[in-house]
Amino acid sequence: SGKAHVGLLDLNGEIADSKTASADNFAKGMQNAYKSKGLKALIVRINSQGGSPVQAEYIYNTIKYYKAKYPAIPVYAVCV
Repeated sequence: SGKAHVGLLDLNGEIADSKTASADNFAKGMQNAYKSKGLKALIVRINSQGGSPVQAEYIYNTIKYYKAKYPAIPVYAVCV
């Protein structure tokens, strides 16, 4: 609809290549969030006990990429 909104991306569970909270799944979620017209900010809600440092770095790099590509859209990470 293009209405102004804040996006919410949940990252739940162990961060690992073969898990739901993989870097690939996270990157797809980020891509879908930024496709949304009217996105004014994005909150990444993290509920994880940890996991692969390599996957975590991929996730971090994905966030950095989108922050650089869309500097007007702030990204907030919240750990719950």
